[in-house]
Amino acid sequence: MRLKITLKKTSRENELPASYQYELSAWIYKIIAQADAQYGDFLHNQGHTLPQSPKTFKLFSFSNLFIFPFQIDKGRIWLQSKTVHFFVSFYVDKTAETFILGLFKDQHFRLGDAVSQVSFRVENVEIIALPTLAEVMTYQFLSPVVVARDNAGEQASYLPPTDSDFPVLLKQNLLDKYLSVHSSLPAEWQHAPFEVLPIQPENAKPKLITLKARTTAETKVKGYQRFQLQMTAPRELHELALLAGLVQKNAQGFGFVEAR
Repeated sequence: MRLKITLKKTSRENELPASYQYELSAWIYKIIAQADAQYGDFLHNQGHTLPQSPKTFKLFSFSNLFIFPFQIDKGRIWLQSKTVHFFVSFYVDKTAETFILGLFKDQHFRLGDAVSQVSFRVENVEIIALPTLAEVMTYQFLSPVVVARDNAGEQASYLPPTDSDFPVLLKQNLLDKYLSVHSSLPAEWQHAPFEVLPIQPENAKPKLITLKARTTAETKVKGYQRFQLQMTAPRELHELALLAGLVQKNAQGFGFVEAR
């Protein structure tokens, strides 16, 4: 399911850190855990596992905050509006959708880091229907997409969409996500086309996000956005991409897409 969540500012503060993804992710985990501690613990500490592999997947994602108008100064976002919104999606069974929808209604929270925070109230929660799924679809990223390549024990490399390994790793990640939930790939997929084509990847803009800022666990993650992606794949994989996000760190606010 996909939700649009509208937030209304309830405090006088207007300043947010430019890197707010970790704190927004933590709030989403907290909301789920308050309603269902077991499911919240599963998502946060375990996730869906790929058989015979250390890979795990949380299978939810969320977009950047949509803030209009705003100003950015010295790594801080200055809100000039009383409301902001973002999108969040979950790859869950239909029976869980009503449960998840009710979790976010009328919630109050503070978002930010040790330097600046803003208080919000959830003003509205709206279900966003999936688009009509087809074998060929074009996607726009509403949060930076992260594709990291392991370098034999050294620090991972974050790949731009111009890198030849970018579509290869994206495809494998999507198949791994599917296999973390389903026992096997459908037999009819054996000869089905599965292609990923970044559109004007040279125009992609890098964005460096700080996670767990001002703590001993602080890390920086580089993602890319402001480009489109055409994907030819079975409809079930398009649904997975729209609900769970593409490639890595989706539950931390990366790889959220919408169909164009």
